[in-house]
Amino acid sequence: NTKLTCCRLYLTQILLDVPGAPENLEVTQGPTLDFIWTAPKKDGGEGISGYIVEYSVKGSPIWTESGRPGSESWQFTDLPQGETYEFRVAAYNMVGTGEFTKYDKPVGVGGGKINPH
Repeated sequence: NTKLTCCRLYLTQILLDVPGAPENLEVTQGPTLDFIWTAPKKDGGEGISGYIVEYSVKGSPIWTESGRPGSESWQFTDLPQGETYEFRVAAYNMVGTGEFTKYDKPVGVGGGKINPH
């Protein structure tokens, strides 16, 4: 006499992804160029590790990484004067980098004053 016992195994599938795009990118004008944004609504299930902040001279296809802050702000202090720049930021996690959010206006840096165009 063999007794058969059955068990049930439940598996939970967790799909991880890159984070969504940061939101509400804002610039504060002053002696430095200060950017703030809000975290993406979607963290990809893995949590946000940090952000990638990049800039480009207006009209150039080349983006330069400025830093990788761990919070929702970044201060530009060393951009060459007399240029107009574009800025973008993306969130990243252990899976990868999400989409960039671009600041909606080019910003001119010159004469000690920062001017959105």
